[in-house]
Amino acid sequence: MKLQAILICIIWTLSFNAYALEIAKGQSIYMQFNETQKNPISNVLRKPILDAKVIKTLFGDNKDRVQFYNNVNTSDGMDKIFLKATTSKGLVFTPDQDQHYTLAQVWLADNDDYEAYLNATDTLREQLGANVVFKLKVDKAKGNEPDFIILVQWSELQNIAHYAKDETFLNNQHLFASGTTGFNWYQVAF
Repeated sequence: MKLQAILICIIWTLSFNAYALEIAKGQSIYMQFNETQKNPISNVLRKPILDAKVIKTLFGDNKDRVQFYNNVNTSDGMDKIFLKATTSKGLVFTPDQDQHYTLAQVWLADNDDYEAYLNATDTLREQLGANVVFKLKVDKAKGNEPDFIILVQWSELQNIAHYAKDETFLNNQHLFASGTTGFNWYQVAF
């Protein structure tokens, strides 16, 4: 009986972690940033293709989960609580349990300043093992949506905190501040 329970647990763990995000070129993906206990309807009506648990809010609004869906029924009005992005190229992402991830929502103010910030801090991100998994441009339907959703994979957990404290980031923080009107940053696990 004990061995059977262990096997069931292993099989459940493997099946739970064996999902991936796969989007074809030109296909839309829908994202929901929510507080699970306040908005459990998405779990009842549809199953996400990728489910990220927020481990820690690093900056911005507190959320519990970020769920990704490949379709949303627009006739029930539920599409209004989702962010939609359409990919210009295909995307495949399979979470690696040995890696660490951050997910950001970015609202742009001045694209030149934000791009200057990215260019100035690119070497730092490379040194810290930060790799952009995807950068999704959000369709602006309501007007208050972020411009981008960005998932970054980090080789070491401590490098996430080190990034925001590093001199290179601090010296270019003014570009980040003037190049964005809003920013939410989450450490997530899949």
